[in-house]
Amino acid sequence: MMKILVIFVLLALRESSSYNIVNENDQRLRALLSLNEISNRYDGQCFKDLKNVLQLILLEDENANQMVEAWSSFSQNYTHGNSYDFGNFDLCAFLKIDNVMRTRYCLVQYYYNSTKKIIPVLPNESFANIQWKNLSERFGGAICVPDSCNNNDVKRIINGFFNGSVLIHADDYNQGNFCKGAKDEINWIIIFVIAIIYAILISFVLFATYFDYFPTNFKTSQIFQNIVECFSLKRNYKDLMSDNSSIACLNGIKAISIFVIMFYHTIQFRLFYPFNNGAQLSSWINGNFLKFVGPLTIPVDAFLLVSGALATKCIVRDLENGKFNLLKLYIQRYFRLTPVAVIIFLFSLFTSELLYHFAPYSYKGDLNEGCKKYWLTALLHIQIYTNPEEVCVPYTWYLSVDWQMFLIAPLLIYLAYKLPYKKLITANFLILVAAFVAARFYTIVHYGFRPEDMVVYHSIKSTIEYVFYYPTHIRGLPFLIGMMLGYFLKDEKFSIGDKTLTKTIMNFSLVMSVLFIFIYPIPLEYYSTFISPQFELFMFTFGKLFWSFAVAIIILNCHLGYGGIVNKILSLQIWSPISKMSLSFYLMSAGITFILIASQKEPQNIDSGFKFFLHYIIDVSVSTAQAISTYFIIEAPFNRIGRIISKKFS
Repeated sequence: MMKILVIFVLLALRESSSYNIVNENDQRLRALLSLNEISNRYDGQCFKDLKNVLQLILLEDENANQMVEAWSSFSQNYTHGNSYDFGNFDLCAFLKIDNVMRTRYCLVQYYYNSTKKIIPVLPNESFANIQWKNLSERFGGAICVPDSCNNNDVKRIINGFFNGSVLIHADDYNQGNFCKGAKDEINWIIIFVIAIIYAILISFVLFATYFDYFPTNFKTSQIFQNIVECFSLKRNYKDLMSDNSSIACLNGIKAISIFVIMFYHTIQFRLFYPFNNGAQLSSWINGNFLKFVGPLTIPVDAFLLVSGALATKCIVRDLENGKFNLLKLYIQRYFRLTPVAVIIFLFSLFTSELLYHFAPYSYKGDLNEGCKKYWLTALLHIQIYTNPEEVCVPYTWYLSVDWQMFLIAPLLIYLAYKLPYKKLITANFLILVAAFVAARFYTIVHYGFRPEDMVVYHSIKSTIEYVFYYPTHIRGLPFLIGMMLGYFLKDEKFSIGDKTLTKTIMNFSLVMSVLFIFIYPIPLEYYSTFISPQFELFMFTFGKLFWSFAVAIIILNCHLGYGGIVNKILSLQIWSPISKMSLSFYLMSAGITFILIASQKEPQNIDSGFKFFLHYIIDVSVSTAQAISTYFIIEAPFNRIGRIISKKFS
């Protein structure tokens, strides 16, 4: 061992004539010294393999040297703050030493341990001079070790490198998922099965499109005709581009909401992906910027409101025409939501399996564990209650809320339409709205939630996600508002006595609603420094109710001819196809954004809103392409299949 230490010292003197210079050789020297020390301190196969690696390094074995070269430059983490250095993932993940020993790549989050004095990683580098108060507590770095090393061994190596001056991130350490290597084989069965499913669906589309363009003279079965009708690109494209909406402004509301939600996803995922310029970015992120991010989730409520309004309008129409069929409605709705959800689940399984093996900062458990365990509750759209902590693809919570609200909607509308006691039914609707508001109020008070909690809950699995963001009794209120709106939408005329008075009231309500929609996302402290906690609680409880009413008033104004310039903008033809693809857009955009971020081989370096905007443009472009393919392969065909099946029950 003395021979090894002497050689290390000679290497140090040869490679660095001045210890004031921070370079890669200093980093490599520190890594070798710590590995030598730690391998002599502990027993086990991992440390025996480390000794063998050190011996091979002395023999100038190229692969053994590459194992150390794949390590992060830990010194940069401290000098830049809140930094991650991924090292060289590709070099470590596919390395084989001495034709026998495989390696593991371990990306570890750690904290500065203020109870211990840090011994500098590099000579003459004083960590006491670093302004820790300006840095985030969390850091991250990667090491490459033999595949015989387990997580306990990795913790010992990291602590040995820093002389016990850091604390390993408890969450990652307990979950045991921060190392991956040759032992973690790709589940090719999942990859193969999902690829086959995609191939079959694409084949159906190509097959149906061909026979739709070049019909055969042969007599075909009804099943064959149904396949052509459902999967034909020609027919589905024609439907997509046709403007058959009776309330054109709904297209604009849904399309604009999609783009706002996509912008939120761009910010949300990137804020919690590692940066390498955290000290520079921390003041910007923790300042006013985040206060405007949280309210960007509210456009999802517009989808629930529109869904409730259209459901009511269609059900009332069926009741008036004597065609009301409860089973038919449920079948059509299930086929509207579920096939797209299934393809999202499969897409997430597919991509997370590949990303886990080919990207440094990606873990399979983040997306697919819930799908493997609770696929049935996901398909039944009850997962937000049965297994909220392990939801299969978190952003599919919307489908569960929409489905559960739609289950009760036909019954409520049927009673309201058939029973003669209209005032009593209206009162019951208001009581139901009050119950949803009360549930929201109780949850806020009981758990002590604040508006800013909605911004950061995505960083970890937290209580606010399970009890406040997912549940239908919290999120279903806009659907109820939409149901009440639907009763007005079925009438083409509406009057409040004198026509001039009606126009004045409607125009005033339109202006106030538009103003409220734009003012609502502004944090309360920007209005006044004297905002009381009681008023903050009031707005946090009732804000979404007011916002939903504001959107409903805008829709009603547009429908009745009082929308003016607002109606012209929302009714532009360009919004129509985006609106029809909105479900595919919503579900795919979050997944695409996650993939674009998680596939990066280096931490981010974002120092301005302009860079966020550039990432947003990329996310929108890729998401649009994926949403279009999902619409033509899944959403449009299975919508048609649902209508065909539901006709059997008419």
